Amino acid sequence: MKKLLITMTILLLFIAANACEWSDESKVLPENGHEDQSKSDDTNDKNPSDHDADNHDPDDQDGPTNGDAPVDDEGVGEKVGYFDFYYVNDLHGAILEDGDRMGMAKIGNLLLEKQNANPDHTVILAGGDMVHGGMLAGETFGGAVVELMNMTKFDALVAGNHEFDWGLPMVTRYFLEENEHYMADFPLLGANIHYKGTDQIAEGIDPYTIIGRGNRSIGVIGTMGEGLESSILATFVEDYEFKSQAAIVEEYATYLREDHEVDMVVLLTHGGGWRIEAMDDPSLIDIVFDGHTHSPLITDAAGVPRMVSGAYGSHIGHVRYDFDEASTISMQNLNQENESLLKTPHPEIQSKIDAHLTEYSHLFETILTSDGAYGRFDLTLWIARLMESASEADIAFHNSGGTRSDIDKAQSISVSTMYDVFPFDNALVTFDILGKHIDINATASRSLFDIEADKTYRVAVHTYTFYHPNNDFSQAENIHVQSGVLIRNLMIEEMRLQSEIYAAFCVHNPPLISPQHIEDREIEIQP
Repeated sequence: MKKLLITMTILLLFIAANACEWSDESKVLPENGHEDQSKSDDTNDKNPSDHDADNHDPDDQDGPTNGDAPVDDEGVGEKVGYFDFYYVNDLHGAILEDGDRMGMAKIGNLLLEKQNANPDHTVILAGGDMVHGGMLAGETFGGAVVELMNMTKFDALVAGNHEFDWGLPMVTRYFLEENEHYMADFPLLGANIHYKGTDQIAEGIDPYTIIGRGNRSIGVIGTMGEGLESSILATFVEDYEFKSQAAIVEEYATYLREDHEVDMVVLLTHGGGWRIEAMDDPSLIDIVFDGHTHSPLITDAAGVPRMVSGAYGSHIGHVRYDFDEASTISMQNLNQENESLLKTPHPEIQSKIDAHLTEYSHLFETILTSDGAYGRFDLTLWIARLMESASEADIAFHNSGGTRSDIDKAQSISVSTMYDVFPFDNALVTFDILGKHIDINATASRSLFDIEADKTYRVAVHTYTFYHPNNDFSQAENIHVQSGVLIRNLMIEEMRLQSEIYAAFCVHNPPLISPQHIEDREIEIQP
């Protein structure tokens, strides 16, 4: 009996000791209000105690910031021998299949098949510029993309410059408790996205996450490319700065390896992968997933493997990382030509997309068909002419980078088409300025050779061009920012007007829109 009592006492002490040891690692509801159900049972969820935007100094943190902290797995099975990373960058809201844009249903089919078949080995990452773009993304302010990314079990997203296109808080609300609609099941990363003049990371953004798979852990650091502030409407980025990445990445990589003893460190960056060459020790990073350039790329930076996987869902990156003596890495950009799973839509994801299509079916109705094939330059000039006509200006300017898609011959043109051509919510701006001060980095609606230096001209631009730091409008007078008049809605209205007169759309048709039409349709062209 005495032996039994002693044995039971030892057992109870052992259980109590282990309960204390595991209490710090127990699952807690993340600060964004969601438990991450996509991870292995051996993986903890996001720790809200470390989600303090006022303090992102690695030396001051007790644990991962909004990260997936690995459980103490000593002695639990064998170490995972490899990881399969799947990667999407610069989706730009391309939810629907269109040509080489595979669409989220087919992308999701590949990702879910791989994740469900091998959850302890599969990691899914996104390289920024994901939520803003096409019509479904635009009408839901990115919420539809976040919803589909949840269904597809993404592990992390780094912020890209186009996550700022509605103002950053419009996107970060999906990562904070205050939002009641679409909630992200994955963190938004950006270690160098700081409030201007401070070392404070923007609210709703985290510097890194720790992803647990089986009994291994991966540290993922997110950064924004330096200098991309100029790619964002100035009024939306004026309170932020994208700090130099090298020192920040090195600091977090060292912290993750030394304090959290992660098995590997990945840099998830939007347009900043080559910057690791400035690190004192680039070998702290095992893989760089990059974006922004839109060109599929497999290369290296400072000897570290670097991948970019196209844009608009044209490619899915795949990296196999083997934990052998040589840390073998194989890399491939997948598409429908080399991966059969990308040829079939996932039924559940397709069903969700179909529900959105039904809700917004009126925005896919044909307004007019095109009588020819028009490239981005043709459409850039056409948009500039519309702006001139709508404001009765003498000349108008539109930046070619804002024109994002072509129109094919005999293509049916709808509101959705106009989102593809110009997805940005830029508004009309007019002002008076002397000809000698007209020096605008954009495409003009007419020849500049006829501009007289000492003559005053009425000029139309949009908000991106007007607030861009490379353009100087200090000599402008009678400035009128028409925040309720979006350029895309001018395009839609012009299509409707042309459909009443012309048999087909042609960029050479004289513009029909005028200030009167804007007033008549004021409710319909509100953002």
